[in-house]
Amino acid sequence: MKRRRLGLIVQFSKMIWHKKTWFLIPILTMLLIGVLLLVIVESPVLLPFFYAIF
Repeated sequence: MKRRRLGLIVQFSKMIWHKKTWFLIPILTMLLIGVLLLVIVESPVLLPFFYAIF
């Protein structure tokens, strides 16, 4: 399964390089940061700190 995911990432990076769609890199980076933030917020220990911020 891990090899399949890695293949998907390699194929996607080749597509970005070939079609010169550089604008996708910042969009995907922000999407990845958002997903990581959601995973961190799910932790019940850190939840009160995020309530205080937002």
